Amino acid sequence: MKMTFITAYSVLIVLASLITDANAASIVTPGHTAAWYDPSRSGEGWVLEVLNDDRAVVYFYTYNEEGGQRWLTGAGEVKSDDDGRFIEIPTLYVTRGGKFGPDFDPDDVIREPAGNAIFRFFDCRNGTATYEALGDVRETPLRRLSRTMGTKGCTPRNGIPGEPVMEYGGQSGSWYDRSHSGEGFTVHWLADGSAMSYWFSYDAEGNQAWFFGVGQEQDGQIVFDNLLSTEGARFGEAFDTADVNHVEWGAMQMSLACNDGEVTYQSQLPEYGEGEQSLSRLSRLRNLACPYVKPKLIDLYEFTWTEVPVEEGAAQDPVSIRARAIADDGTIVATIGLKAGIRRPGEDWELLEGSGDIATPIFVTSDSNRILTTQRGEEDAILRRLITWEMESGWQQLLNLEFDSNVLAGASDDRDVLVGSGQYSAEIVDEPWVWTREWGQIQLPETELIRGAVPVGVSNDARIIVGRSGRAVPGYSHPVYIATRWEELNEPELLVDEVGRELGAVRACNANCQVVTGGAQAEYQLDHPAWGQAWIWQKGKGAQYLGEVPDGGMNIAFPYIPTDLTPDGSLIIGNYAMIEPGTTNQLSSRAFIWTQATGLVTVRQIMEELGIGDDDWDDMLANSVTSSGDMILLGGNYLYPSLGGDGRNDRAVVLGLQPK
Repeated sequence: MKMTFITAYSVLIVLASLITDANAASIVTPGHTAAWYDPSRSGEGWVLEVLNDDRAVVYFYTYNEEGGQRWLTGAGEVKSDDDGRFIEIPTLYVTRGGKFGPDFDPDDVIREPAGNAIFRFFDCRNGTATYEALGDVRETPLRRLSRTMGTKGCTPRNGIPGEPVMEYGGQSGSWYDRSHSGEGFTVHWLADGSAMSYWFSYDAEGNQAWFFGVGQEQDGQIVFDNLLSTEGARFGEAFDTADVNHVEWGAMQMSLACNDGEVTYQSQLPEYGEGEQSLSRLSRLRNLACPYVKPKLIDLYEFTWTEVPVEEGAAQDPVSIRARAIADDGTIVATIGLKAGIRRPGEDWELLEGSGDIATPIFVTSDSNRILTTQRGEEDAILRRLITWEMESGWQQLLNLEFDSNVLAGASDDRDVLVGSGQYSAEIVDEPWVWTREWGQIQLPETELIRGAVPVGVSNDARIIVGRSGRAVPGYSHPVYIATRWEELNEPELLVDEVGRELGAVRACNANCQVVTGGAQAEYQLDHPAWGQAWIWQKGKGAQYLGEVPDGGMNIAFPYIPTDLTPDGSLIIGNYAMIEPGTTNQLSSRAFIWTQATGLVTVRQIMEELGIGDDDWDDMLANSVTSSGDMILLGGNYLYPSLGGDGRNDRAVVLGLQPK
């Protein structure tokens, strides 16, 4: 049973060094609300809650000198000194005398001062506890054991993809039965959607006891199928992890609102039996409202709207300028007619001579020093070549490729790994491939069911590749496109959602391809509850649909389509169809932004709420986002031709996002 405790939290433990920079300033944030432990003393630890008004509560679950359980608790403050912020618990208390179950009498509980403690954290993963308690004096390293849903300071601003904060996340805190003062529960909803609880109580003889477990939300309850107890270890210097024995205690169910609730339990140990308690909230976590309300994107960021003068540069070559990608320094890469061009901040458009006619997509490195795309054949219209541009050398062909004709369809976030489709000159069948400097070009495997695949995204280490494959369906005039994934160059798999429906075409993935995004389902399914919506897919978490927007809708030809995402996958941009009310007629296209923290937000909503920009677009498309997510490139065209009268109506806007 010993591994049960560790396994329950294994996905939450960050494999980071225990040794921290002694010169680093210590910090305290709401995100430090968590379970913490010393890995050399697994089997005992601390549960910490950071509360409003710079207050904090701590629970120390440990053992007595005879191998029985013991727990200490205390309240304190967040303070500051020359070494940073820290939590001081001036008095830790130990209790005795309470009887478990219906015989509990709060008057029997004796509270005695037992020591004090100070907590310092040097990052969100590591810290120290310095304490004096019951004759034991020590400084022990701490490592995070859990991450609490919705707490700020140790969670990225945009949230973590696949880890939504639920409305009930604000229930996290300490709870107790008012008639059982002297015992109680910590309940923390965890970032992965489960819930962690420690029950600090007593046995039938009045000795301290504590039980713990991880539960799941089921029909409005938190169900803990397997609470554990412990025995065997000794307090202080005598502690040895090998002495910790885990005992199956039983089951528990909690029904919580924001301020009250109830708990029922069924122990398989006869001395505890079964019963129930009414619960009241004892503590509220800092900055975590109940019920939890998602922030607006405009609460997280300041927005700016910068029109890019597409008209400039058209005088030298009066053709359309289509903004395609943006680098971290604000350089924009575009197609100028069938050629490639760039515009560095504050400069005019520059046509990159020597590329020949190119085909989209077109990719740029984050530092804007390298561009990659496909060159159309000059004499043979079918022939395609991969070309790359660098500031010092200009355009060059990518050499030593296996296929005679190649089309670039995707690139890793660092642009060092390429994917696409290729043909041998004697054949007309497109084959999927991946290219790295180390491997060269390698054809990707397919199966009898997965044919005609086109990879569009790849991780920086080339281990994971995603794309789409086609399948003919009776009654359809064209193939359906199915989300497809390769791992370690093995045979591909098709991606499905939680109800088993095949997901539609992949559009992109983040830097390690752990976050895959695409649009709609493979087949048109009007009965699907999320029909046509954009989605993310993560191994081990499955698919999450991104939702709908007020002015959006669906027609068969244009679902919600993601186009790009940040390297960490926390911010996704894309496009959707504006639909004529009461119909499925598409009026035009508009852009959206998604974060896990805020959900799906339209650029139109941002414009209206902040009074920036204009809606004089026929189509507004979100084409590219910078690595940090601080700039989004919008491309498209005016609702009416430009006032210059030359018929050109292209537009480009850089939407800036600065954290508040």
